[in-house]
Amino acid sequence: MSSHFESLGLVNFAEAGLDSYMMPFDARSMQGENVIAVLRGAVRPESYVFVAAHYDHIGVSKDGLVYNGADDDATGVAAVLEIARVLSTARSHLQETLVFVAFSGEEIGGFGSRSLCERLKAKDLVRRSLMLNLEVLGAAKGKGTFLDAWDQGVATTMPIIQGVQAMGRSIGIPVGRQGRDPGSDALQMLDCGVPAISVDVAWSPENHPNYHRLTDDAESIDVDGLYKATQVALGTAWLLANDGL
Repeated sequence: MSSHFESLGLVNFAEAGLDSYMMPFDARSMQGENVIAVLRGAVRPESYVFVAAHYDHIGVSKDGLVYNGADDDATGVAAVLEIARVLSTARSHLQETLVFVAFSGEEIGGFGSRSLCERLKAKDLVRRSLMLNLEVLGAAKGKGTFLDAWDQGVATTMPIIQGVQAMGRSIGIPVGRQGRDPGSDALQMLDCGVPAISVDVAWSPENHPNYHRLTDDAESIDVDGLYKATQVALGTAWLLANDGL
């Protein structure tokens, strides 16, 4: 991921005290790393729109088989990388700064997002930040027909939810507003004081039958649903980076 960000000409999140794309943190008895890159805004560079997903998954089974986590959450990470690629070509037209984040530690309690939260607090960046988090964008084939936006039911998230709804309408995919999500990185950031929502595709056990299973592979993903979700996220990031906080 860091090589991808570097190839796009993105820079380190220096305002948060980072001198590389990697942000190490402690998670229980191990160390994790978030991957973070910045696309500087031309008008209000001190305002930050985070576009995020988590790249960790649940590891290896007792039989030594790898949980690939194609849906949860390689789809979200792929969307973040594509949004960074597209918007890096329009850098001179962005007003706010975009911060692209691939979190680690989500599956064991949101350690990566908690760590970023503490760093934002320490650098007095919380009040100038908001976040769009992307989760499970790869429903089962034929099921990627609508989006869920977990807006937490608080007023501070309204600019983000309105952006998602506007983009959903523009490409003809319904967006359903949900309440407080059960524990994604968006929830960790919201509890920190950063307005944050998660967007997923058609959440239900029936629509995501491979969730946390060894069968969560790329072949099972509804590509059209992933494509539409990425379009919505891309448009939302553009709107947020040009409308102010």
